[in-house]
Amino acid sequence: MAAGSNVIIVLQWNDKFGLSGNDYDLGLYSYGAGQYVAVSAAPQDGDDNPLEAFSYTVPTGTATCDYLVVVEKYSGVEKTLEVFIYPSSGVGVYTNNITPVDAVFGHAAVPNALAVGAIAADDPGNDDIELFSSHGPSTISYPTSESRSKPDICGIDGVSVTGSGGFPSTFYGTSAAAPHVAALAAQSWGAFPDKTGDEVRDALKSSAVDLGTAGFDNVFGYGRADAWYVYETLPVELSSFTARTGNGAVTLHWATQSEIDNLGFHVYRALSEDGKYERLTADLIEGAGNSAAKQEYSFADVRLTNGITYWYKLEDVAFDGMTQMHGPIPVTPKGEQIAEMQALPEAFGLTQNFPNPFNPFTEIQYQLPEASRVELVIYDVLGREVRRLVDGTVQAGYHSIQWRGEDRHHRTVGSGIYLYRLETEDFVETRRMLLLR
Repeated sequence: MAAGSNVIIVLQWNDKFGLSGNDYDLGLYSYGAGQYVAVSAAPQDGDDNPLEAFSYTVPTGTATCDYLVVVEKYSGVEKTLEVFIYPSSGVGVYTNNITPVDAVFGHAAVPNALAVGAIAADDPGNDDIELFSSHGPSTISYPTSESRSKPDICGIDGVSVTGSGGFPSTFYGTSAAAPHVAALAAQSWGAFPDKTGDEVRDALKSSAVDLGTAGFDNVFGYGRADAWYVYETLPVELSSFTARTGNGAVTLHWATQSEIDNLGFHVYRALSEDGKYERLTADLIEGAGNSAAKQEYSFADVRLTNGITYWYKLEDVAFDGMTQMHGPIPVTPKGEQIAEMQALPEAFGLTQNFPNPFNPFTEIQYQLPEASRVELVIYDVLGREVRRLVDGTVQAGYHSIQWRGEDRHHRTVGSGIYLYRLETEDFVETRRMLLLR
């Protein structure tokens, strides 16, 4: 360490925070001075944290020399120790006895939080991990012992930052790579507000450019985050697909909540659910391309025989030729009788309300793959219940309900952000909406 340089050193061990009874001390020994220049010796006697730390700056005029990090067990039993060294410029760290493995800790080790590694912005191929970027896995001791696969993904550092914090611009490190990935998540969510947090997080991981060992690894996670690829990964979201008979035709209606690179749709028909489906559309029904707004479509089939059951499927076609099938829906035309059928959803879901923002009313849609006990409740931002829209058993299918901005006493509520929560025995999801009076 040279004069004026600084180092922060942190020691922790696998006792429960607030209950540590194994006492360790941490020191920094100067070979030049022949003595300890920094010591952390807080007591751990049963109700303390398993933590010691200090910051040391070499005084001006001190000759450059070597220093030794010393850990001493004062009392108790041996535990697993982790030492974290944060050097400033002018500090060289010997790496022959330290490792970046299992160095992801704190909030970054939470299962559903994205832990982000850093790749240097000036790396020619953007495929080398920064030396300071922590590796996984992350070992957790409490409440139960487990090993979590971390990091989840990597981002490029060397980003420009503005606002609070006093950070320099351009800014480097994992603290820069993480906001880089957060910005990709924010852009994706802004473009497709109907997506859930889980869907955006999964899209970030599944679209990452694989680096290092093939597949997931504990250095790069799923790979390098890529803005364009994550945008392409978010698929067409079909919110409804229904069929109605009458006036000598079967009319199919469908709606999307969002579309990514959607070239259009084809309609197919068969005489049984597992039969051979023939395409009814000679030309593609043009899609919206890229859209975060609700889109609606329809198609009429007039080549019918009364009393025969027809099965319909819907195919969406992407710009790159990739396709996805939806349905089927069974329909039996009977003269001029009107009947309505719709394909059952494959999973539980709660869509973004529409319109949003809204005044005076908005529509909330949800889907159930099976009959379920359902609670659909409106809350204010303080978590207080405003209105219970649904409370009971609901059949499988697509459902829609309006909220007119009123509380349970039918009094008009004020402008602001409100939360709506769908809960069944197997599913819970909460979304936000904005009422503007």
